[in-house]
Amino acid sequence: MARVLILFIIISWTPPASAQQAPSADPALLKLHDKAGEENPAAATPTSLALSLAFSSATWLSVGISTQAPHVDIAQLLHRKLYRLELIELILLAERSGKTVAYLDSRHKKKVTLRALAEEVKVDFNRLYDDAVSMLRSIESRAEELSRVRAGSSSSYPSSGKTR
Repeated sequence: MARVLILFIIISWTPPASAQQAPSADPALLKLHDKAGEENPAAATPTSLALSLAFSSATWLSVGISTQAPHVDIAQLLHRKLYRLELIELILLAERSGKTVAYLDSRHKKKVTLRALAEEVKVDFNRLYDDAVSMLRSIESRAEELSRVRAGSSSSYPSSGKTR
């Protein structure tokens, strides 16, 4: 009898299905343009989403990028006209050197090459480059998948032809 009472209490405390919402991204982040028609630098692009999924939260934390929404920081870096391969190299360099992406990016803005940065922090640039190229291929593939999902997200589920 006690088990039935405990089960009843647990069930009665569970919110109804209509109150349970699936997690979703902030709609403002998915807008590529703001109301004035200008580009939104924090807009989530398929590339920034794919890149954010390519690394773990521990990596994002160690390189100084937001773990809550890394795609926003990535989108801002890409919006600054940083090439995808350069960004991946910066992230890998930060991860392997213990420096932050912001520090390495500020040095890179001052016309210090990535090779020189790698030598400065004692990281093998040739291996870093090879790893970045292979990651770029998988990220581009994932970005392609994400762009297809995003393009089809407004459509409804296919109908079975039956009416209810």
